[in-house]
Amino acid sequence: MKKLTKTLFAVAAVTVVSTAMTVSAMAATTHNITGTYENGVVTLNGVVSSGDSQTILILTDDTSVDSTNANDIVVAIDQNDVKDSIFENVKVKAFDASVEKLYVRIGGSDGELQTGEISVKDDGGVETGDTITVIIGDIDGNKSVTMGDATALARWNARYRGEEYKNDTVSTSYTVKDSTDNLVIGDIDGNKSVTMGDATALARWSARYRGEEYKNDTVNTKVEVYSPVTE
Repeated sequence: MKKLTKTLFAVAAVTVVSTAMTVSAMAATTHNITGTYENGVVTLNGVVSSGDSQTILILTDDTSVDSTNANDIVVAIDQNDVKDSIFENVKVKAFDASVEKLYVRIGGSDGELQTGEISVKDDGGVETGDTITVIIGDIDGNKSVTMGDATALARWNARYRGEEYKNDTVSTSYTVKDSTDNLVIGDIDGNKSVTMGDATALARWSARYRGEEYKNDTVNTKVEVYSPVTE
């Protein structure tokens, strides 16, 4: 399976997906699919194999994708180039709690177009008033802080985001519970942005090399937060 990472968003993403969907649409063959959403993963049901490859697009809005809206509405994009294989479990990036449905489109090389709507009303992101616990420095989401998190953050900053280090939550901003402050995932130095300096600080913390320049007493601290902050 070949991952189409964020470098394909905007113009590149539109080109790839539009081509796949246009070819499928020309065949006038449409297949409806269903699915569920839980904990950042869409589980699909009823997907059928469709030739030598499939391209999937999951959106927060049932509309055409172009270079002006791709970054806002595309929460997953992927290509499966293994013949006769299908998409089953697809990780999606964080989306706003106001989103009630996700829209799935799968274009196959044989002209098959598969579409579906997935309700996320009860589990989309974090509902207003609900909280989740975030561990500062936990980039890979495994509930601990290790050198692997520092490596993932460094690769994110360098835009080298292979599947092993893929993380769509970095730079997402959350409101801290019972506070007006925000917490930005990947922000280790507390300046509300994510840079290579944060990756360096996290690496030094993991190596227990905590000189004054990179000192951070908040790493590995658990913080309760509300839903992602919207612009």
